[in-house]
Amino acid sequence: AQNGSVLTDNPFNDYVIKGEVYGAPICMTRSERDYLYDFQSSNDKLSRVKDIFCFQAFVGCRVGDLTSFTKGDIIDETLIYYPNKTLKDNREPAKVPLSTKAKAILEKYDLEDGSLLPYISHQKYNEYIKELFKEAKMDRLVTRLNPQTMKKETLPLHDVATSHLARRTFIHLLHKNVKDSVIGSMSGHAKGSKAFERYYEVDDETRRDAINKYLD
Repeated sequence: AQNGSVLTDNPFNDYVIKGEVYGAPICMTRSERDYLYDFQSSNDKLSRVKDIFCFQAFVGCRVGDLTSFTKGDIIDETLIYYPNKTLKDNREPAKVPLSTKAKAILEKYDLEDGSLLPYISHQKYNEYIKELFKEAKMDRLVTRLNPQTMKKETLPLHDVATSHLARRTFIHLLHKNVKDSVIGSMSGHAKGSKAFERYYEVDDETRRDAINKYLD
């Protein structure tokens, strides 16, 4: 109701802002990740993108953090940084010990500005990731719910490959055998993150193992 020109009722009382809805994450298998790591592209540009993507898959960071990394972020063979997205909720640094393969990637580059890798814009990075996956014939079919139509669609992996696939793969390959607190300390997820919890849902491999063990 209005009293003259003054509102006495809050017009937003019944308005609810919906939380972000997360679907089941699409991830690479370990064999797919290692295949890509060993893949030799015929294109120098895509070879560099492969190195950036694989390094991201070995450290599990978001792309916004990835492109800010410098040599100074590595101490005692451990990548240490403060994830930008969760800085307000989580003041602890992410600490990721570098694997042998991650270190091998970094040894290829010695950039004058101190950057770890030859970064490019986020848009070009995602564009070239799809090109790389197509060249490598990474075409395993995956199913997802289209966020616009809310209908199921089946696509080859190279059509859905983005920078975030690297981060999802890092978490996916750890989640069965490593405590969530350990993974979170490396991935930079805030405590209670819904995006993080979805990795602990039952995955295809677990379902397949159950059928093979008890019904086959």
